[in-house]
Amino acid sequence: MHSFVSWPTPQSPHTTADVRAQAVSKSGELIEDFLFCNSARSVNVCNVPSPAATSAIPIGQHILEQLEGMMG
Repeated sequence: MHSFVSWPTPQSPHTTADVRAQAVSKSGELIEDFLFCNSARSVNVCNVPSPAATSAIPIGQHILEQLEGMMG
């Protein structure tokens, strides 16, 4: 792991930048909205724009609705 990650040291500059994954469409454009990828028996949340925590309840409701639709 240490060979892949640059760990901070006391001499490291302080920064507030974060890194997060970003979904990209097949055409190479950033997906800036929620992306749900459903299969026959699962609901996958593939992209959640930041800050997602403020949307946790509506996301959960959407997932529940999708699962209820799958179960009939």
